[in-house]
Amino acid sequence: MTFYGENESGRFELPAAISVEINCELGVPADDMTVTFPGALPTLFRIYAQENGEEVFCGVADEQIEARGNDGCKTTVCARSLAALALDSECEAGEYVSPSLSVMYLKHLLPFGITPDSELPNVSGSSMTVARGQSHYFAVKKFCSIFMETQPRIDSTGRFRADARKGGEPIVFGRSGIGFSRLVVRKRRCGLISKVFVTTDGKPVTVSDKEAILNGVVRERRISLLDSRTGTLSDADEIIRKGRASAFEAELLCPDFLGDIVGSSAAVKGGGLDGMKLVIKRTKFTAGGSSPQTRVTLALEEVL
Repeated sequence: MTFYGENESGRFELPAAISVEINCELGVPADDMTVTFPGALPTLFRIYAQENGEEVFCGVADEQIEARGNDGCKTTVCARSLAALALDSECEAGEYVSPSLSVMYLKHLLPFGITPDSELPNVSGSSMTVARGQSHYFAVKKFCSIFMETQPRIDSTGRFRADARKGGEPIVFGRSGIGFSRLVVRKRRCGLISKVFVTTDGKPVTVSDKEAILNGVVRERRISLLDSRTGTLSDADEIIRKGRASAFEAELLCPDFLGDIVGSSAAVKGGGLDGMKLVIKRTKFTAGGSSPQTRVTLALEEVL
């Protein structure tokens, strides 16, 4: 992996890195990279990473740490992808009337150098309010949540898509697919919620997870629609969904850098996961001191 820095002097190549770590995760607005170089470096504004000549990370340098000791000098740079600029900057408060995804992108993401991953869907809504103190990223996320029922993603190179979930054929791991040296499956029954008791102005309602009950789970929650997030039964459904999402996780250890695969559907051949519909929830690439490898975390597709 090759690295470049940028400051007031322009863009320049950095020395070969001692180690690097790149993290990407659904639901986390900005990807992050931590990379350590030998010797001292000039102050960096931005940092870029390339793999086989293709840019795989473009971000702002949040922190630069220079350490000196008996083994010489090392500099560690901690960076976040361009989503950090939209996340850290407050936008103007106000109400949008008939907003469109294109308008939201032009106003809240384009000024930070964020580009569309593909042609933006032609989607618009009725009205939406952005409160004082909320970020540019939040404004776009709120639009996607309300009018598209999606969660947006800005990848490691600053490309925006309104739906973090990718389409296309599943990425296959195992036989005839990407190899892996280790598989860990976590099943957390303690995460499941069997029932949610909902109180309203009228008759109390119970929302149940039938599968959890059939599996002997007894774990109940209570909410009031008078002070819940949306004031509808979907808040109870969300509690059950989050419980199911936390109850299963599979982790694969794969060789090399796998690129931007977060949000993709996945299938695992072997390890007892055959036939399960999964989605790539998180990746962690590391290199330095050992062979380059990517840790891939999978979740059940139905609950994300």
